[in-house]
Amino acid sequence: MNHPVDFEDTQILKILMLGASPRKPDSYLCTAYHAQDLESYIYKFEAVADANRAHHMLLYGCEGTVLQCARIVIL
Repeated sequence: MNHPVDFEDTQILKILMLGASPRKPDSYLCTAYHAQDLESYIYKFEAVADANRAHHMLLYGCEGTVLQCARIVIL
């Protein structure tokens, strides 16, 4: 089902992981961001990364303990 996007309710978050760099090639770097407690959907994201450092991203919604490997800045 195709739902139109209501741009008046759309929020744009710029989430940056400053200083993030994997220790080994092809290793994963995991970090968490506490989102608002409202039901929300990501319908688009754009990576701000160099392909030599990050060639793919995995996004998950989850609950539980927050672990961070890099400093997150939200603009």
